[in-house]
Order: sequence, then structure tokens, then C-alpha cells
Amino acid sequence: MALAQKIRAKTFAPIYFLMGEEPFYIDRLSNLIVNEALDPAERDFNLHTYFGAETSIDEVLTAARGFPFGGQRVVVLVREAQQMKRLEQIEVYLRHPSPTTVLIFCHPGKSIDRRTKYAAAIDKQGVLFEAKKLYDSQLPAFITAYLRDQQATIAPDAATMLADCVGANLSRMTGELDKLLIALPEGQRHITMDHVRRQVGLSREFTIFELLDALDAKNVAKTMQIARLFAANPKEYNLQKILPLLFKHFAQLMIASCAPDKSERGLCDHLEMRDWQVRRSIMPALKNYSAGKLMQIITAIRRTDARSKGIDDTGNTSQEDLLRELLHFILH
Repeated sequence: MALAQKIRAKTFAPIYFLMGEEPFYIDRLSNLIVNEALDPAERDFNLHTYFGAETSIDEVLTAARGFPFGGQRVVVLVREAQQMKRLEQIEVYLRHPSPTTVLIFCHPGKSIDRRTKYAAAIDKQGVLFEAKKLYDSQLPAFITAYLRDQQATIAPDAATMLADCVGANLSRMTGELDKLLIALPEGQRHITMDHVRRQVGLSREFTIFELLDALDAKNVAKTMQIARLFAANPKEYNLQKILPLLFKHFAQLMIASCAPDKSERGLCDHLEMRDWQVRRSIMPALKNYSAGKLMQIITAIRRTDARSKGIDDTGNTSQEDLLRELLHFILH
């Protein structure tokens, strides 16, 4: 990231406004700025931290106009700035920003309107950064890049498995990756599917991904074998963990069934997936499921989810029976 490189080179802007849906990047960048702008010994006097709900913009800007004590600069950090009123006053401060102050606003959640005068002033004088949520298809690349920074690698199928299990919560994702790195044997820096399987804890013998493989191949015997294992371990194989992954997979197959070009390359482009993923799970499944059946399966998964939560299920069917009924419907 070019912004991080500038910060590490100690080329600071007078203001950083870090906004958007992904708090992971906002936290990382704000911490990086503080760590690079101030030595630990300087922070007691020259780091001023505020929280949006507990302070006013006037108090923040007064601190920004102050002078450093025993150092080169002052850092004013505002967390949860989305709870602060009258942010438009930033534009007044930026007419004459202090040359010895680095002002940081952390504004997670909704981004500010870039058409406002104060947003334009931030963009002109400093950095207006928007942290966007990653798409699911971008998660394996994020995982690989994060581990590369830690001098580690991961198998492609393991990265995909981890992405599917954890989802697009990057703070949780990096936490899981850090735990995986700690759990690796001494001297080993490569994460495999087995490492992820043991760490995530979905299965010691089978995983939801092996269930998906069995369903794609319409392997009734293996599907029911895995279902029995899941039923024997209801805490480990909770239906609310299984249903989202089933829904995601069959929704993906539904999209694939509508692709204008069903060649391997065409499906890769249409789904924004890698070739090995398409070869492993998409193309085999499309041979066994029509578009009509896929639509019925998606509806059945939604209905099972509702029943598992007590909606439209007068018989109080057990999770084990709900899963068995769903798998039988998918296979037949």
C-alpha cells in the first residue's frame, strides 16, 4: 500500500481521515501513523487521544493547534469519529493547519460525503482514505498476502477453506491466521488444509467441504456417512454453521449455471474464481444439477434455516433430522 510506505518513510500529511466499512484497515493505519510519528518516550506528552462520543470538535481542533513538548510533532487521534458532531469545522482548521501536528480521524462504518467542503479540504490538504469491505472472492488473496508479510505461505485450498469458514471479518481472520502461525511446528512456515481443519475445528475426520464434495458428486453413501458424524457431534457441527456454507455453495452453482460460457476459462471469469476451484467443485457439480434443481435446493436451504429457528415447524424437528431431510432432498 503506497500510503503505508509514505508513513513508514515518515512523510506525514497534516490530516488523515480514515473512513469506511472495514475497521481492520482503519485500525492498522491509525496505529501505524502513531507508531511512526512518535517514539514511545514522546507519547505521554505529544499523543492526545479522543473518542467521538465523549468530546467536541472544538476540543480536538484546539489540541491540534498546540505545540509539541520535547519532540518534533503532536499527534491528535480521534477514535469513533462517526459519533462526533460538527465535523464540517475541519475545513476551517485546514485553512491554516499546524505544521507540527498530525491529526487522525477514525470514522468506521458509513463514509462521509466526498462532495462536502470539508471532505474536499481533507482530500486537498491531507489523506481521505476509504476502507472498503473485501468481496469473498478477494479473501484468499488477502490471506496469502498477510502470511507473506509474516514470511509464511498457505496452500490454495487451505486459504479458500479458511475464507469460507471465517468470512470477510478481517480482524477475526488475522486472529485465526496468527493462531495458525503460533500452532505450526518449529521451523515450519507453510499452512496446509490439515492445519486449517484442526484450527477451525469443523471436523477431525470430515469437514463441511468434504460434505460439499460428496454432494457435488451425488455420492449418497459418503454424504450420509458425514451426516451421521455431524449428528454425533452437534456442538461441533452446528446446523447454523453448515447452512450458510451450503447456501453459498449452491448459490454459486446457480450463478455458474447461468454463465454464457461454461468452459473452465469462462466459468473462472464469470465467478471470479481460480481455475483449480472451478475444476474441483463447479464443473463436476454442474453435470449433476440442473438450474431448476439448484433453485429448488436454494429454496430448501432457506426453508430449513427458518425451521431450525422455530419458524413453520410445528413438529419441533431436531437439527439432525432437518439436516438429513435437506441432504436427502438435495441428492434426489
